[in-house]
Amino acid sequence: RELSRQNENLLLNPNNFWAGCKSTGNLFGRDYSRLSTYQVTEINKAYVLFKSNSAWRTEKAKQRRKVMDAETVQEKKRRVPTYYNKDDWEAFIDYNTSDGFKEKSKKAAEARAQVQAQYTGGRKGIPRTWLEMEQKSPTGEVYRPKVYLATHNFVPDDNPLSSKSLAAAKIAKVKEAYDKEPSAQNCLSTDAVSREFGVDRKGCVRGMGAGVSKTLYHATAFMKARLQKEKDNVRKEKQNEALKAQLDAERQINSRGHDQISSSSYQQEIGTLAPAPSSFRLCFLRNFRRKAVACAYVDRAKAPNDDDYDCMINEIMDSNAMLCDRDGVLGDVSKGAMIKWPKSYVTDVGEPMI
Repeated sequence: RELSRQNENLLLNPNNFWAGCKSTGNLFGRDYSRLSTYQVTEINKAYVLFKSNSAWRTEKAKQRRKVMDAETVQEKKRRVPTYYNKDDWEAFIDYNTSDGFKEKSKKAAEARAQVQAQYTGGRKGIPRTWLEMEQKSPTGEVYRPKVYLATHNFVPDDNPLSSKSLAAAKIAKVKEAYDKEPSAQNCLSTDAVSREFGVDRKGCVRGMGAGVSKTLYHATAFMKARLQKEKDNVRKEKQNEALKAQLDAERQINSRGHDQISSSSYQQEIGTLAPAPSSFRLCFLRNFRRKAVACAYVDRAKAPNDDDYDCMINEIMDSNAMLCDRDGVLGDVSKGAMIKWPKSYVTDVGEPMI
């Protein structure tokens, strides 16, 4: 399973894959001397050794199942596969029929029987499933019971005492408790999974995958909250920049529209001979308390005997302010409409209020 010291130069010989295994000799008689020596990078070394060890254990389990129905040891030894060495096969059978191996198999079977709900989420894994559920959640928060229900599915069989039936019953209770109080599942010690399966043992968090402890889970909660806050700040900054760009574009459009006002259209609106568009200035329209209620383009070159200015609304600040030339409020007037406003309550933008 591990590289020998003479192979520290990353030259992996397939014979070294099975070094340290309890079975003797070549693996079931396969002639690995005919295979080439493989060269892998340091980053892939652990993965190659892990996969080779996994393939070795899978092959052993498959061969054990093939001879399981044989009644005697001699009959098992006679069932030599065509491509296996006879001596190595007999050594393999002797090891599997020894008292030590039987005791080990018995303990492993008892451990498997104590598993209450086995993971059924497939190759995706719990962390990736959790991340995808958080991305789809409208609030961005997903608690452990919801992920546990998504990665542990069981269908009961005819035997109510079988492991599948018992696991399905427990999962149903977890789902019922989660649906009843979905917002009260943020604590690992009191959520639906802990109430049904018991408090997690030391160094393990049920339904979180391998290698996750309570200390690690609580330590990452602060970093996750900080990262979420940073993401929210970045999103707000982008929204503010987009809004600012939109307002700048609207101001440019309004300024170009003001420069393009023709004398004929202005004459049609106010019914009098209009001056040149260059006489229009951006001003504040104020109410009787001298509070600015709107921003408009105003022709300040009107005849001195007129009491009102003709104003083209640019922006409304107080939609509830009363109009001076008609019944209604500023909220009833659309942007770009022409209204009349008393001269004494019109001031230039930037002019101090008297």
